[in-house]
Amino acid sequence: MSRFSPQAQTPRYLQRFACIGGSCPQSCCDGGWSVTLDRQTWNRYKSIPLHPVNQHLEPLADKGSKDEIAGKLVMRPDGRCPMHNDQGLCDIQNSMGEQALSATCRNFPRLFHSIAGQVHVSATLSCPEAARLALDSADAMTLDLCSLQQFETPLDMPRPHELEIGSGILREVHSVCAIALRDRLLWITDMAPTSLQAMQLWALLVRQVAQWQCNWKAYNQAHPEEHMEQSMQIYTGQLADLLESWNEATIQHHLDSIASLNAAENRSVQLAIMQASINLIQKYLPASSEIQLLLGSVQNWSAVFQSGAERVHELEKKSPWALKNLIRNDLWRNMWYTHVLSAEDLESNFLSLALKYTLTRMLLCASALQKNNSPVLSDVVRITYLLSRHIEHNTALHADWIRNLKNNQLNSSAAALIILGD
Repeated sequence: MSRFSPQAQTPRYLQRFACIGGSCPQSCCDGGWSVTLDRQTWNRYKSIPLHPVNQHLEPLADKGSKDEIAGKLVMRPDGRCPMHNDQGLCDIQNSMGEQALSATCRNFPRLFHSIAGQVHVSATLSCPEAARLALDSADAMTLDLCSLQQFETPLDMPRPHELEIGSGILREVHSVCAIALRDRLLWITDMAPTSLQAMQLWALLVRQVAQWQCNWKAYNQAHPEEHMEQSMQIYTGQLADLLESWNEATIQHHLDSIASLNAAENRSVQLAIMQASINLIQKYLPASSEIQLLLGSVQNWSAVFQSGAERVHELEKKSPWALKNLIRNDLWRNMWYTHVLSAEDLESNFLSLALKYTLTRMLLCASALQKNNSPVLSDVVRITYLLSRHIEHNTALHADWIRNLKNNQLNSSAAALIILGD
């Protein structure tokens, strides 16, 4: 850990987080997810051969892996962890204490990343308690510095995944550009009246950054003799100028121009894209899942949008931080802004976020119409963790989703702007 700062940057809600065990409405222990076992945990379990956990261990096939993952727990046919008892508690923790849990179980829902040596702690909102804490208060996504030791366990310290690319000057430039883009996106979110307008402004900025990146590639090809360090100084300076041009006046100008996104022709394209995404998602959802049932109950999404959108606006008036915190958390968790040096990757990752955000709004509209009432915070929390469980933890679905968009030439921020029409 010596190359990382001893302090971690983390949203305030994560400092309040604690697993609620048997009170959880959708436990991670019965999500059907894989539970990998670090070598130290594997050896601990194997040292107690009579413990029931040993009946459910499966070693990794690749014995020569440099990774310290030794094996995994084999789930029950229904996807439930074999150590998850009828009281909603863990038999391993009950019999051996919390220190006996694997790193996978101890750290969930937390994620650890590093950029420029600074550790970022984030969380997936597929955990109901994390979703509640992240969306329930205005200061939940306030970023604080706290000791990395706060997240240490008796067995190991979390090992952050480093997001820098390349080496030397390129690595330094990547870190500087990524952090600058992230900070400007967060500032725009603070300035935007609503989460939808924040997302629309993000799309406009992402499109500008992608264009800047393409222009820079062309410049670099035309000036191959230019010294790398001088070239990179120009590179970062141009991006800094672009980001600084996004001031309050610029934001207001863009907000005034966004009205054109609501044209009828854009609405039909938006609904076609979202319907294709819904059809794809439904292929992967369990038939009995609440999201599947809610999606299946809608016959006319255009009518849902028209009737339900105003009720979602009412929610944002009462709790303006809720959906903003949702996109802030996604930015912090996915760190898609680190694709700042690749126009295609930056735009496709943002488009994925735009689809997920719009789908969340559509589900809120559908839920509001079902209940004949405006959605409340608890509705946002429930839809967030249910949708996150199905999308974030299903790599096949996500890959299929992105591939489908690219096949239809919809992997750009221009498509995202249409999707984000109100």
